[in-house]
Amino acid sequence: QRDYLTAARLEARRAARSLTAATGSVVTVTPVIAFAGSPNLALKRCPADVVVCQARTVCRRLVERGASMDAARVAEIFDAARDSTTWRLGQVSA
Repeated sequence: QRDYLTAARLEARRAARSLTAATGSVVTVTPVIAFAGSPNLALKRCPADVVVCQARTVCRRLVERGASMDAARVAEIFDAARDSTTWRLGQVSA
């Protein structure tokens, strides 16, 4: 499990760096590990900085974290995320 946590954190940092560079303003990315097809997911301890859940509960779990942004900001980040050049901009060492 620790490998998944490390990978999720690393990918979230990379995504945040790439999206921040593309939008010109700080983008915070929440690492998520979502299990599909696991009907009974039981965790002994959940990390505070990574959302770990079943795939069907991802939206609810992110909403529970309380962060929100306006529609214009969502559109800006969405457009940057869809642009393939965004992901080349952020390819720097971690």
